[in-house]
Amino acid sequence: MLNLDQCRYYNNREVTWIDYDKRVLDEASNPVNPLLERARLLGITQNNLDSFIKVRAAKIIKRMHEWPNWRDASGLTFHDQLNAIRTHAHRLVKTQYHIWEKHMLPALAKHGIYLRHVKDLSPRQRRYADEYFQKQLYPVITPIAVDGTHPFPFIESGKTCMAILIRRPKDDKEYFAMIPIAFSFPRVIRLPFNHGNDFILQEDLIKNYLGQIFQGLNVRGSVCFRLTRDQDIAIDDRETKDLVYDVDNRLRKMRYGRPLRVEIEANANPKIMKFIQDHYKLADCDMYKVDGPVDLHFINEMVKKIRGHKNLMAKKYTPFFPDFLRKISIFKAIRKHDLFFHRPFDSFKPILVFLREAADDPKVISVKITLYRVSKHSPVIAALKRAAKNGKLVTVLIELKARGDEAANTKWALQLQQLGCHVIYGMKGLKVHCKLAMVVRREKGGVRRYMHMSTGNYNEKTAKHYVDMDLFTCNPEIG
Repeated sequence: MLNLDQCRYYNNREVTWIDYDKRVLDEASNPVNPLLERARLLGITQNNLDSFIKVRAAKIIKRMHEWPNWRDASGLTFHDQLNAIRTHAHRLVKTQYHIWEKHMLPALAKHGIYLRHVKDLSPRQRRYADEYFQKQLYPVITPIAVDGTHPFPFIESGKTCMAILIRRPKDDKEYFAMIPIAFSFPRVIRLPFNHGNDFILQEDLIKNYLGQIFQGLNVRGSVCFRLTRDQDIAIDDRETKDLVYDVDNRLRKMRYGRPLRVEIEANANPKIMKFIQDHYKLADCDMYKVDGPVDLHFINEMVKKIRGHKNLMAKKYTPFFPDFLRKISIFKAIRKHDLFFHRPFDSFKPILVFLREAADDPKVISVKITLYRVSKHSPVIAALKRAAKNGKLVTVLIELKARGDEAANTKWALQLQQLGCHVIYGMKGLKVHCKLAMVVRREKGGVRRYMHMSTGNYNEKTAKHYVDMDLFTCNPEIG
């Protein structure tokens, strides 16, 4: 008889998550996919791994100290899991950069798209780069010395910084300095000529002018690095008296989370490498040496700036929106029969029509909805605000513990409350992932409840990419 208690039948949750990111990476290396879509997917794997390290790996480290002997279904202790995470993550990063440097860059070059280094620029491009640096970057660059009177500057999680080793000629003394990469300026800088598809990274441009920045000093080496901090927000809402306050307080503390990982250029000066590693008290396995630009998020920025080459992108797809919803009220349509939509093939628009009609319809009494993750400029939130202003009773269950959206959801909750909405902050001890909306409408036969149920978030941006299902119904057994 099969014994399902045996650990050989199970895979570890954390390792399988990284394996999922590897499958995304496989799509980035698949030549069947359009080139710029592959580049975009490569950037997505960077974002996925970042989120995993700063949340899941952070949680494993905490639990490793709390329950050192506990084993999961696959038989791994938390220490075993952390070692497995590091092994798989390093392998993933190595593959990422192999794809970018050995496959993606040559393929882009065949189509006249180049990520240049300063030494590769034409004379006209050099003049443009020099003018850009002198007029745009140089006035805002603030080198920060690190010595006995100047402490190591605080580096936020996910921010790229340049570390420089400098020697002072008068006493032959070496010391370190830092230059944060200016995020108020684009990291990917478009160079003129070649149809506008020559680019250079901001940090490469800064490196070329370090002699000007540190006049009278000898620059012995420079390297870009990026820090990842613990961003895990662990809140036991069963004990809190004010969830909004606790979430806000944890978000403030999260900025100063413990260092977990440093990504650093593989050709870094060993002295600089040791200086950074010692400061953050990281093991060798937490130093990710990369053969290319630190932080592949720049790829998506670069893809958006490429001119022409629509043939290198996936064909634009317009989701289906039924004609009958352009002619009649969505409530009338639902009364005729249930409506089922399959996204992203079907449009997200019926949900917005549903909420906007509810906001403006004088027969609507109340609107109730659960929110987990909405967009930055959410039309769903706008519709709920309009409903409240129009005198509807609006009840919103908004999950303040939604991973990565804690700050945004706290902001939305306070805004909705100020307009008179009844806001519920989830349920104690649970994280509410369900996506439900109910509109109560006064009609001839009495009060009727119109329901929307979905597997996906009320987010019109992610709805273009994620596969989800929607059901609209006024079946009394459901509503």
